[in-house]
Amino acid sequence: MALLVVYGINTGYRVTNRQGLIFLLFGSFAAIGAIFSWAYLPEVQRWVYDEDRGKVLETKNLEDLGEGREKARQGGEVITLRDKWAEFKRRRRMTRVSSADP
Repeated sequence: MALLVVYGINTGYRVTNRQGLIFLLFGSFAAIGAIFSWAYLPEVQRWVYDEDRGKVLETKNLEDLGEGREKARQGGEVITLRDKWAEFKRRRRMTRVSSADP
């Protein structure tokens, strides 16, 4: 499919900057894919408390990740785009309030 798109752009446009159009097209698809991956895939690491080291990041194993979004949501993770946006705004508000306190 990508080969057909590149071929179509190269044969359809005679301007010198047609490669920029290809980069914009594929870059926009990559950006949309990154947003959906961030929004709909569970996190692969989690914060855990270790008695010796304190709060550390632990990588989830495949069994935890294989249980899916619903299990992650039950574990307290934020999964959907709406929920992640609300979490982002909540954190931003908390940062503003904490920085305003003397």
